[in-house]
Amino acid sequence: TRRVMKKIALLCILCSCWLTSLAQVTVQGSAFLDNWTFSPTIGVMAPLKHSAFFEHLRPTYGWELSKKITTVVSLGVHGTLSHNMSHSSNMVDAIQLNMVGKFNISNLMAGYVGKPRHFEIEAEAGAGWGHHFLIGADDNYPIVRCGLNFNWFVNKAYSWAIAFRPAIVCNTE
Repeated sequence: TRRVMKKIALLCILCSCWLTSLAQVTVQGSAFLDNWTFSPTIGVMAPLKHSAFFEHLRPTYGWELSKKITTVVSLGVHGTLSHNMSHSSNMVDAIQLNMVGKFNISNLMAGYVGKPRHFEIEAEAGAGWGHHFLIGADDNYPIVRCGLNFNWFVNKAYSWAIAFRPAIVCNTE
């Protein structure tokens, strides 16, 4: 009897999954060139350990190119240039390039409402390559990036946003 009950329960679960999948409506007409975002970035960076945080803040700037795959998942490339991160005499002495995946927590938890919200939260994770320009020898290293994106859309077309993006970027070497 226990074995029969398990089979009936499994059959009910599979049928309910199948029926709910039939109720889903796909968005038609979405092309490859739709839902791309280019974002210039500007901010600060500081070492995570062995230094005073506010004394070692350094300017950083860059860009991000991303593609929204679904209303929850986006994939992108993120590049960053930093100043005064080492004892180099170069203007730019650190470069980072990441592949990132973003998950829209607002749409995941509250559902998609047909257009972006005025405020959205995204979780971001990725991996990539970093490079320091040092005196005498350059340094290449793998990096991992984890963070949150807080996005405020500032116009009615939801095409412009101001974002606060705290992240931890770790040298995994």
